Amino acid sequence: IPSWVDVDSLSRGRTVLLAYLPALLLSLFYRSLVPGFAIPQLGQVLLSTAYLAPPSSNEQVQKRLMDTTAFVAAVATDELSMLLPGSSGWKAALQVRILHAKVRRGLLLKKKRTGDRAWDTKQHGVPINQEDMAATLLGFSYNALLGCEMILGRPLPLHEKLDFLHYWRYVGWLLGIPVDDSSSSSSSAASYNGLRPLDPCGPG
Repeated sequence: IPSWVDVDSLSRGRTVLLAYLPALLLSLFYRSLVPGFAIPQLGQVLLSTAYLAPPSSNEQVQKRLMDTTAFVAAVATDELSMLLPGSSGWKAALQVRILHAKVRRGLLLKKKRTGDRAWDTKQHGVPINQEDMAATLLGFSYNALLGCEMILGRPLPLHEKLDFLHYWRYVGWLLGIPVDDSSSSSSSAASYNGLRPLDPCGPG
């Protein structure tokens, strides 16, 4: 695992996730997933794969949305190994990473009947690229925290937010998102970068 990972912080971050899970999932759905699907580059992936769009049925769409919930559950319920190599959460994260790679490769290789490439990289960029992944990770971490505080009507303790962000930072690394390991561990308040406890007008 990376040198910047603090296993104790991962454990505490998992506890925060479980403690506020209903509010975090509600925030994740309404503040991150639904608005995120409206981003043109992300929406184009969904349309091109029919992942959450016709010809998928309502039942198929519902199942795929539940897949996201199942992923969150997988990375949150492995109490003993804390996403360390070989654990069920670690495997779930790598499975998602492989799925993204397969979809990316499939879209880039897919051809139209005319013989042209079906995915327009000039217009949409590389599908499921690093920018898309980083934005998605922010939706699961930073944005979910802000929404959780709005639902609860109060700020969460700073130490809980630091551990929660550290937890998702490591999950993002497992998913293939580069991390600047020159910075100090996210257990330090300095690395928090001024995240406000309660900001109803914040990002998202």
